[in-house]
Amino acid sequence: MRVSFRNFDPWVLSAVYGSPNRIIRRSLWSSIISLAENNTHPWCLLGDFNSILHNHERRGGSTRVLAGACSEFQHCVSSCGLIDLGYDGWPFTRKRGNLVERLDRGLSNLDWQIRFPEARIIHLPPLKSDHNPICLQLETTSFPNRGRRPFRFQAAWLTYPDFKNVVNSSWSIENSWNNGISSFRDSLKKWNTNVFGNILKKKRKIIRRLQGITNTLDQGNNNFLEELRGQLWKEY
Repeated sequence: MRVSFRNFDPWVLSAVYGSPNRIIRRSLWSSIISLAENNTHPWCLLGDFNSILHNHERRGGSTRVLAGACSEFQHCVSSCGLIDLGYDGWPFTRKRGNLVERLDRGLSNLDWQIRFPEARIIHLPPLKSDHNPICLQLETTSFPNRGRRPFRFQAAWLTYPDFKNVVNSSWSIENSWNNGISSFRDSLKKWNTNVFGNILKKKRKIIRRLQGITNTLDQGNNNFLEELRGQLWKEY
């Protein structure tokens, strides 16, 4: 996928999913190597590779040696001149029983690293999955206030059950078109801050609690925390 970002020249983003079967996964390594040979743009790969890159990225589970699987992934990364983008957060992205692994990651070539020197991968807490979602953040610096932002309709508002009532109560046929639009916009802004915004705050709070539970469970199993995590997933 070609990505255009502000005034930069386009760069390439590849979304990756590797088969859990090692034999089938070899076709992924071959495809990545083939893409690298024909690519001339800054390039980033992001997703679930279903393979660890180093032995320390796996803990617990079977003691069966996985050096062969690691070496195949390492050969692919080395052949393509790719760089691991690292991560912030919990060091693993998949937990099943007492097995934890870092299967999800971001990789890039040198041109992409030069283009986005502040880019980082953030490991988010798991939500109804045994994998942690990962987030690619291109910049860490905040932008200065550029003045009053224009009003924009948020598609997420439509998911709120009471949104239709908000529209009906904030629109009056007695107003002119311009006055009606202005009143409607102001009502939505206030509702977004006081009602819908509170929902988003609750979701962010749940995510922080899930992250704390994940960090604690990394020290060992805890039935109470496992049940609490399930309840938080339902609330989210």
